[in-house]
Amino acid sequence: MYLKLFQPAVAFIVKTCSMVLLGLSCCTGGTEGNHPEVPVADSIGWLLDKSMSLPDSMTHTAMEYAEKALQISRRKNPGKTVMFNLYYHLGVLSEQTGNYNLATAYFKEALAFSGKEQLRKTGNVFNYLGQMAFQQGKYDVAMEYFPKALNIRIQLNDAEGQATSYLNIGTAYQKEGYYGQAQEQYERSLNLYSMLNHETGKADCLNNLGGLRLEQNRPKEALEYYFETEKIYRNNNNYEQLRRIYNNIGNTYQSMGDTEQARKYYFMTLKLSNSLSSPVALAEINYTIGNFLNEINQPDSAISFYGNAIEIAESSGLYEVLSDALEERSLLFAKSKRYQEAYNDHVASSYIYNILNNKEQTRAFTQKSMQYQFDIQNQQQMFRNRLQRTFIIALSVVVFLVGALGLLYYRSYVRKKKDSELLAKQKTEITDSIRYASLIQKATFPVKEFADIVLSDYFIYFKPRDILSGDFYWVYYTDDYIVVAVADCTGHGVPGAMTSMLGISALNKITSRMHIPKASKILDELRLEIVSVLNPVGYDDRRCDGMDIALAVIHTQKREIDFAGAYNPLYLIRNGQLFEKKADKMPIGLYVKNNTLFTSNRFDYVPGDIIYMFTDGYADQFGGAKNSKFKTKNFKQLLLDISKQPMEEQERILGKTHLEWKGSNAQLDDILVVGVKLT
Repeated sequence: MYLKLFQPAVAFIVKTCSMVLLGLSCCTGGTEGNHPEVPVADSIGWLLDKSMSLPDSMTHTAMEYAEKALQISRRKNPGKTVMFNLYYHLGVLSEQTGNYNLATAYFKEALAFSGKEQLRKTGNVFNYLGQMAFQQGKYDVAMEYFPKALNIRIQLNDAEGQATSYLNIGTAYQKEGYYGQAQEQYERSLNLYSMLNHETGKADCLNNLGGLRLEQNRPKEALEYYFETEKIYRNNNNYEQLRRIYNNIGNTYQSMGDTEQARKYYFMTLKLSNSLSSPVALAEINYTIGNFLNEINQPDSAISFYGNAIEIAESSGLYEVLSDALEERSLLFAKSKRYQEAYNDHVASSYIYNILNNKEQTRAFTQKSMQYQFDIQNQQQMFRNRLQRTFIIALSVVVFLVGALGLLYYRSYVRKKKDSELLAKQKTEITDSIRYASLIQKATFPVKEFADIVLSDYFIYFKPRDILSGDFYWVYYTDDYIVVAVADCTGHGVPGAMTSMLGISALNKITSRMHIPKASKILDELRLEIVSVLNPVGYDDRRCDGMDIALAVIHTQKREIDFAGAYNPLYLIRNGQLFEKKADKMPIGLYVKNNTLFTSNRFDYVPGDIIYMFTDGYADQFGGAKNSKFKTKNFKQLLLDISKQPMEEQERILGKTHLEWKGSNAQLDDILVVGVKLT
């Protein structure tokens, strides 16, 4: 009874938590690789040139150089040309990262410094502003900027630029339903591209003309344009655009009622999307095929393709597709009388839709993004704190439900398993809820993109024993310091995970108020925080909950490490030798000598050194011929043996060795090993 009452609530809470996570992670950037420090150089030109020389894969690093140049320019007033180029470059970088509001602000600043010598770039600014407004659905705003770009390109006799502008204007007209004007602009663009022998431009025009005909309910004419477009893209091996054309052809045949041809082209699109390994393409085509199969009354197959779309969209942050696919699958579940699944999908879809369409939340998110790299650490801390609060609430409900489940099991035993089928179902649903909670826990760990920038060359071998983990890793970055921690909390599963959330929250709070982080001081304050939460009544309560931890503060300029540990040591390998930096023999938690302070172990490092921090799960695993522990001695030797391998390969070998040693034995404990090669 209790479980039946609260289970829908926990499913809603935990699933909602995961959707909040999705909504908040939507603007997480991509991996940038190495993250060179911006030199303190009083040269705007040098910083701007450096920013512009970086490849597209290092957009965020390029932003750092450009923003540093902007800071200096506000003091030095370098002149209109430099200021125009600086704001223009910042606008381009922001547009590339999808931060349209920030890019718009930068481009408008650039316009304030534009002159005759920047006329071509000024045309580009108007074009960028129009394209971003179009992407945001502000077609009236786009129509304000596109003609301005066209007028400048006419002055410059830039035929290709004019063709682009006519195409853009036509697209805006089409979106607003002005089909005659749209066709006129497309034909002007097509004539210019044909005169220039610009095949890709011609194909873009033909594709848009096909879409226009389809909207006008003239599908046969649309197919003629699409087939002509397909020929150009195929001849130019443009497979990304080719898959779009296949999809358009499939849509056209579907509108004509030719299901066989529609199916053929949709699955051609799917095959091509798989070869391109594009999450966007795969999510879109799986959703499209789901709609197609739904329309031709194949609900089971449609549910399967919607499921594919949901899985891909959720893992890739494609929230519009995710919301739409969840809602369509919800309707099919309802028709099949699978009401609980229909309800779950509908709640998730509605929540994401509200997040995407809530203007106040969008405005708040935009204001945060304006701070960009200067406030990155504060953004991450606030993000994680929100997740931790949500996570702890969700886990508390799960703990209550697990207790309720135990009570029901007892009652069902007394009543000779009267409700066994119901219990099995409820147990499955609680397990699903805990799986959702595990996604939230993982999201509070450092995101890969942040770790890639801060740690550069590293690996994280993380293998929880249960769905939730009591082990956690944590990374903090400020000025010239990188702080890395690896911790093992008391217990496994739900209890361990809750303690890990307390640990991460406390570490964020402690380090954010330290100007110069000191390892021993961090652990002293962490112990106070954990004891105050887990043992609020003082020493009369003898619970020994807490954690063991290894924490290293890396001073990148001095090439110095400040280490402190609670039971967990740090290993440093240099030139084939392993040096152990010992930890204090006391935990983060209630201890008989709680007044004893943690000690710092400071040492220098040289580029190429590797530090390893870990929990005891790897060495304590039973296995091997004698079914004994792997042991610390063997663990040290394994690290020495693999230390010359690339970090990614080291992680693979650790995983392979663990599985071979464990054999058929159960995993004894959570396992976490972090290795960082120092530069």
